[in-house]
Amino acid sequence: MRGNLKQQAKSQNGNRSNIGGVREARGNLLVCLSRNSAIPLLTGITIAPLTTRIRDIPSEVVLTPEEDGVPETCVVNTDNIQTIQKENLRGLITELSPVRMKEVMEAVRFSLGFDDFE
Repeated sequence: MRGNLKQQAKSQNGNRSNIGGVREARGNLLVCLSRNSAIPLLTGITIAPLTTRIRDIPSEVVLTPEEDGVPETCVVNTDNIQTIQKENLRGLITELSPVRMKEVMEAVRFSLGFDDFE
């Protein structure tokens, strides 16, 4: 299915890097997590990969074509947050809503163990 996501994403474009932007990098879809004000100053961007392998765990946020504009149902996998070179980012696929980004924030907090401090 990953190849299917990649193929569908290639037909869409965009040139902005921004928090909550779903983009392609090296054949994989991802969501940008770096804050907008830092992006022009950075060479690396913090991202969370998207995958169609849905495990229904608190570190994942489900995205759908109807609600989120992704090519097919998938999840943001916050257990695998990475920093990649900004130059590897490709076209903007969609932008996640503020509500969905709050869900991503909660998943990141869970993945990093920050929810233990509440």
